[in-house]
Amino acid sequence: MDPTNPALLFAGSQGAGVFRSTDAGRSWQPVNRGLANLVVNDLSIDPANPLVILAGTGLGPLVGEPTAGVYRSLDRGETWTVALPNQAVLALARTPQNSQVVYAGGGGVFKSTNGGATWTRLTGFNRATVGVDVRGLAVSPLDPNLVVAVGNTEGGTGQVFHTTDGGTTWTMVLGNLPSVFAVAFAPPTVGNVVLVATQTGVFRSPDGGAHLSTDHRGTGRDHRPLGAVQPL
Repeated sequence: MDPTNPALLFAGSQGAGVFRSTDAGRSWQPVNRGLANLVVNDLSIDPANPLVILAGTGLGPLVGEPTAGVYRSLDRGETWTVALPNQAVLALARTPQNSQVVYAGGGGVFKSTNGGATWTRLTGFNRATVGVDVRGLAVSPLDPNLVVAVGNTEGGTGQVFHTTDGGTTWTMVLGNLPSVFAVAFAPPTVGNVVLVATQTGVFRSPDGGAHLSTDHRGTGRDHRPLGAVQPL
């Protein structure tokens, strides 16, 4: 949703690109001019400048699509140009304290400090893990240097990583999880609480991803999933 206009919505699709609605979702039109890959996994609107939108595209790191990557629009989706080419991007995360700092995940983690115009591969993440497809990224609303990344090995095993220095170095917090597909920080009023969604349930971290647990006291000793996710 455009932060300045609740009737202006954007949606990514798995094969038909980006769609835009100007009437609060009643009707949709494709806005794919310049978008060379139509598998859109994630979208991120710059809250400081809603004209700027990022799209993470591609089937996955193992597919090898030259057209996959991060695409950037400067006109609310009217036109797109590639900013990070030849890299399948499955997740995007913008820093709450500075919208110019953005992370992208797929076959590794990339960082931009200019709103997605240019990108740098965070080699510290590649040294921390081999063969992990990053499926989710989240930046702490309390600490811009605290980032959590979740991903899966080729065999589907979920793993959780975090960094406390803006991506220079990474630590694997927990492996051998069910397949993971998303991570999010809770509202800052409850502290640096992280939630990790897996194929079989939700894990909770009370300390910004340093430990994961289903124990709401935050001891970090219980690593069982919270239970099966029920459809809404």
